[in-house]
Amino acid sequence: MDKGYIENGFIVDVSNARKTSEIIYELSRILDLPDAQSKRVCLKLGSVDLSATELTSIKALVESMNSEIEFINTSSEATVLSAEELGIEVSVLENKVPLPEFNADQEKVNVELERALDKIFGDENNPIQTFAQKRFERTKKRFTRRRICADRRNR
Repeated sequence: MDKGYIENGFIVDVSNARKTSEIIYELSRILDLPDAQSKRVCLKLGSVDLSATELTSIKALVESMNSEIEFINTSSEATVLSAEELGIEVSVLENKVPLPEFNADQEKVNVELERALDKIFGDENNPIQTFAQKRFERTKKRFTRRRICADRRNR
């Protein structure tokens, strides 16, 4: 089953929880909010293994806030089996955006990378680098001439 949007739904993500007690604490804290009451709750449970008894407790907590569990999302097989046993729908949300294929020739990538780095940091043929080198050489010559003249005067 694929579900992403539910009318009057409220997504509760407790996937960072590692224990049932953490799930119940976070869930009760979230469901105490006025915006979360009387909703169809979509629970993201992560990888915690929950038994049918533990899921029943979670379901009872949600129902005590005048809400109902619309579906759960989990990566735990044990939780999936427990949910199916209790008649709770399990959603498998997937990223359905296709990834582009990159079949680039590594040598071509290396050449392009080298060109880009040369533009950033400069190389011998880069106009900015060449200009800077000419300026440096001119300044060096002037400084050398001045030093030679100063040395001659001091003799």
